[in-house]
Amino acid sequence: MMEPTRRDDPRTAIDITPYQRRYRHDVREMLFRSYYAHIHLDWQETDSWLDAGRSTVLVAWRGRRIVGVMGASEPLDGACWIRLAAVQDGEPPHPVIETLWRVMRLDLRELHAAEAAILQLREWAGEMFAPLGFQAVETIVTLRREAADPPPEAADLPPALTIHAADPAIHAVITAVDHAAFGPLWRMSPADLRAAMRSAASCTVGVVNGQIVGYQLSTMYFDGSHLARLAVLPSAQAHGVGAALVGDVLRRFQRRGVTAMTVNTQLSNVRSQRLYTRLGFVRTGYDLPVWRCEP
Repeated sequence: MMEPTRRDDPRTAIDITPYQRRYRHDVREMLFRSYYAHIHLDWQETDSWLDAGRSTVLVAWRGRRIVGVMGASEPLDGACWIRLAAVQDGEPPHPVIETLWRVMRLDLRELHAAEAAILQLREWAGEMFAPLGFQAVETIVTLRREAADPPPEAADLPPALTIHAADPAIHAVITAVDHAAFGPLWRMSPADLRAAMRSAASCTVGVVNGQIVGYQLSTMYFDGSHLARLAVLPSAQAHGVGAALVGDVLRRFQRRGVTAMTVNTQLSNVRSQRLYTRLGFVRTGYDLPVWRCEP
């Protein structure tokens, strides 16, 4: 990891240093007030993520003034995400982002990261990162189900499958299912999964012959719910496990008076889109590009 010393870039007059806790107020203000601000932390709170010390976070300075920040998740199986990026209002954004990334990619190489990605939550992200070698490689699509009636239980429950509420103590087993179901860029870290299970309105597992073969994790908001995660072991896919887990959680939420549900998936994941379509979900048109680079 980096030594906590300032790095000067004479081409931009911008200095880069590692984040320290004493910068928290200025960084937080920039993240939540600046136009050029990207926050993609999923289950983590900004302050706790910054202070956890597991991720690479860099701060950009012009003189004694903080003008930018960039933070990447700890590489998981060689993959990481740009979780934070911001430029102070009034500061030319391109030199700040470019200088931050120039130093960030060196640190990611030291951590053996093979790929870094950023989710384009706002239009400027693609405009800023494309000149730095990032390429649009995927699109996250959103689907929504408005139907008041969930699928009937008999239609989606395969033989020998039972569904139970997940015990937080088995998060390691659930993490193993998650990593088996997804490629490196899409896997949840153990820390993120623990945080997700604590925050979830519903987390259930599908069990066949004593083995956990899949899980779902959902959140609830004021007028609906969100299927945040659905993972099934490759050996158990195409046998109705995913449909059973989704149908079960739809019924659980309906009993609480919540009928609408949203879900995100990759555009390239045709199998998951077919599953959701079959269960009554429809595309909303809210699509988010994913940009990827090899550090």
